[in-house]
Amino acid sequence: AALKGIFKDNESPLIFLIGAGRGPLILRILAASKKANKNIRLIAIEKNKQAWNTLKGLKLKLPKEDSEKLNFFFGDIRNFRIQKSFQFSLFRLIDSYFSSFF
Repeated sequence: AALKGIFKDNESPLIFLIGAGRGPLILRILAASKKANKNIRLIAIEKNKQAWNTLKGLKLKLPKEDSEKLNFFFGDIRNFRIQKSFQFSLFRLIDSYFSSFF
């Protein structure tokens, strides 16, 4: 619903996902974009090596039309330089993330 109400019909929003995990949020974002009939682009960052390996496998299993929408980056968001402006950001935060800041 957020994709339908926020963006214009001809827009292809760039979504920035921090903490992509093993991919369930990616799959939900792709499903939501299809339901809303929105062509999206997704940048996902993950710093956990096991999750990163799972994401690489997930991308290979996705249909080409979905796979082409995704860009994955390995690393910590604190060391990542954002080169593009994005319209929508999602954070998958867990307790261990907060404990490293407070």
